[in-house]
Amino acid sequence: MNNVGMLAIHPERTIVRVFPGSVAEQAGVLLGDRIETINGKSPASRGAAQFRAVLQESSVSLTLAQTGHPRPIALTLHTILCWLLRISVPKSGRKQS
Repeated sequence: MNNVGMLAIHPERTIVRVFPGSVAEQAGVLLGDRIETINGKSPASRGAAQFRAVLQESSVSLTLAQTGHPRPIALTLHTILCWLLRISVPKSGRKQS
């Protein structure tokens, strides 16, 4: 996954899906949270395509309104890219000819 792991609808700015194991889930983003700002700007200043695109980036700063919380919550989500390398070493520990 190359994004922070959530889906939101525009223009409502509501989180409709948080993917299991994603950085969004780990940060406490919940279904129904409402996005107040994205990277310091109002979501209303973005069209639908730009709104979706910014949520697909590997790093995004959000201010969220959550049910039951009197004040918005500010957080920055970053994905971490990992590369898995597989190295084969002969059992003898020496290079095979």
